[in-house]
Amino acid sequence: MSLRLIPHETQFFQQPIIGQVEKVVTTNSIGRVKAMGSYWPARFYIKNETQSVFPDQWVKIIGIHGITLLIEPASQDDVPFPLAS
Repeated sequence: MSLRLIPHETQFFQQPIIGQVEKVVTTNSIGRVKAMGSYWPARFYIKNETQSVFPDQWVKIIGIHGITLLIEPASQDDVPFPLAS
């Protein structure tokens, strides 16, 4: 039996999805985000030296690579419901 690895493709969503951080995501580390009723590994799509998001913060999910979500920090305008303070 032969095992062939197929490279993961990056897919971008037509509309961003809003998720909530469960485990810190930094520029250099993959974290975890709750979205669509499940927990997913997540990393920043565009790496910025000072980027990080912390538990309970909201993020905008713009795509997926394999099973890893590609995220950006969400602004209050991105969230379709009021943010808790």
